[in-house]
Amino acid sequence: MEITSFKQLVEFQDNLPKNPAGEFKFKWIFRGDKYNENPKEDDSLKTTLEKAFEQFGVENSDKLRAEKDIIREFQRKIHHYTSNIPPRADIQQWLALMQHHGAPTRLLDWTYSFWVAVHFAIMRLKPGQKAIVWAVNGQAILPHQKKCSQLKEVKNIRNTMEKNRDLPYCDADGISDNALVHYLIQNDKPEPAVYALTSFRLNQRITIQQGTFLITGDITQSFRNNLFADKYPDMKTKNVQSAVIDINKKKLKVDIAKKLRDMNINNAVLFPGLEGFSESLWTRVGLALEDKLWNKEKDLTLYP
Repeated sequence: MEITSFKQLVEFQDNLPKNPAGEFKFKWIFRGDKYNENPKEDDSLKTTLEKAFEQFGVENSDKLRAEKDIIREFQRKIHHYTSNIPPRADIQQWLALMQHHGAPTRLLDWTYSFWVAVHFAIMRLKPGQKAIVWAVNGQAILPHQKKCSQLKEVKNIRNTMEKNRDLPYCDADGISDNALVHYLIQNDKPEPAVYALTSFRLNQRITIQQGTFLITGDITQSFRNNLFADKYPDMKTKNVQSAVIDINKKKLKVDIAKKLRDMNINNAVLFPGLEGFSESLWTRVGLALEDKLWNKEKDLTLYP
């Protein structure tokens, strides 16, 4: 679906399946990204680990070993940069931390907020570029995820964690999710699948962005192959939807910027700190022009 008006964008969200009470039937998650009409160059559904493998031409036979090496190297040297170091067993938090700071991981960022995804989709697009917002029905993922959590290998890891009290701050679900991720990384015969997981300890950025992750079961295959695996019914027809936003329509761009401003969704909020605030001023350029804030009545003289 291609979006050329603000009304169409709102309708895309409103038309996602709901229950009779009018609420969303399932927990939809969203991802916004830059869109490329050439499928070979479209990175909107690629993990950073997938991109790194492509960049260096890593063979499938080497990918599992390469991922373990990256994680180990991060764990060995992180103490040079921070004292806030997770326990070795909390692999979810380790991967989230790596993702947060730009290391290649099998995670892909998603959010429960449609408009946060729209913000990330249109942020800093160049003229002529289009954006895309993906929507995935999280409920369609859960049956296979629950099945994998009951595997003997996963249960053994979970029991060991509980016996050793490796994660005293985690509840039962947090320990179970960590056991599943350990299994995925250790499994030398992976199968294509995606799992919806969020680390038990949420950092500030994930909390503010209403963020979550989808993690791939088989890193020797693309994220798309994992997402559209045969085990998931209706993924290609109903449970995964997308909208391409033609942001080059000036009115649409301004209408979206106003909506995001009214919802207080900007980089200053989503990325707390001076860098995020400075990034947020990119949007102000367009809003100030539209609202005619640049006028002669304002004294814009900085000094003296």
